[in-house]
Amino acid sequence: MPLLTDTSFIAFDLETTGMSAHMDRIVEFGAVRFRPHQEVDAIFDQLVDPERSIPAAVSRIHGIYDRDIVGKPNIDEILPAWNQFIEFETPILIAHNASFDRGFLAAAYALTGRDSPTNPIICSLPLFRLAWPEFSNYKLETIGRNLNLIDDESHRGLADSVLLMNCFNLALAELTDLKTTDQLLSVTKPFQFSDSNFSQARPPQAFSELQAAIEEEHLVEMEYGEYRGKPRRVTPISIFRVKEVYYLIAHCHIDDFEKQFRLDRIHKFTVLAN
Repeated sequence: MPLLTDTSFIAFDLETTGMSAHMDRIVEFGAVRFRPHQEVDAIFDQLVDPERSIPAAVSRIHGIYDRDIVGKPNIDEILPAWNQFIEFETPILIAHNASFDRGFLAAAYALTGRDSPTNPIICSLPLFRLAWPEFSNYKLETIGRNLNLIDDESHRGLADSVLLMNCFNLALAELTDLKTTDQLLSVTKPFQFSDSNFSQARPPQAFSELQAAIEEEHLVEMEYGEYRGKPRRVTPISIFRVKEVYYLIAHCHIDDFEKQFRLDRIHKFTVLAN
């Protein structure tokens, strides 16, 4: 059983355009590679062009605005460098509320047609609850304040990754019985990217024309949901599946932003000629 002090970890944090891994996109990667109680081995700090506008309410939280991502690489261009960063010694990935970050990464790999990594991912929440049961809540910023690690909240990828690493090291110092990687994994119950139900998929035969519309960049008019008025005009972007449910991601020309639509709620659609 490898000792924790001999194990490589990556604490990482993503900033995004919103809360839905199916609809929203990554706008920033922040990560630090380290071994417990040792110097940082390497950092990864990269803004991402999400190829859409960042909602103003979201920008006010993390401080990343549309002007900041002009000219930055898109996710397909960044993932090879990210893969190289996380493949060195196959470190264990750590995120705070890991299901959120894992979901966005799984979606990024699926939408770009790339194989997802094999690194285990652990969530720091169970570890921090065990280390500090007296805390009133377990937001990363609250933990950082309680431990006198920060005075204010930056909500940026690299800063939150460094904070996560420091909290992780202090939690291990508090939990002296945790000495091996296996002991840590028994507490944190690791995820795999393959656990995600998100996958890009070709639609059922009845919707095959939607796939052609995506590939040929055609507009589509469709009757959707309970609304039976004027057909909704959309530009299809991709189709994905969660378990057995298929979804269409498309730019809606009524609301003028990307939305997701369940295929089983599309009553009728017509592919329009360009």
